[in-house]
Amino acid sequence: MGLAQEITVESASEAQLEAFIVDFCTDFKSHKKNDTWVITEHNSQKMSFAMKIDGSRILCHRSGDYFEVFGMFIEFLSGSFPSINVSDA
Repeated sequence: MGLAQEITVESASEAQLEAFIVDFCTDFKSHKKNDTWVITEHNSQKMSFAMKIDGSRILCHRSGDYFEVFGMFIEFLSGSFPSINVSDA
């Protein structure tokens, strides 16, 4: 797949991160496969924006026209939790 990031969310449980991702995905064409949520379309833009929870981290892999969705994801995540750290994976 395309680019990958690891987002560490301080003071967040896996259950909190799962609830956040489930809520976030409701605004997009998406599905869950095994333990990974994948957004495939937003505003007619095709993409693969995959999110997998690993403890207090969210592993993201993305390709296609994901720019707007990735920006919203980071904005909403930082607005929902007091501290996030984004690094290339």
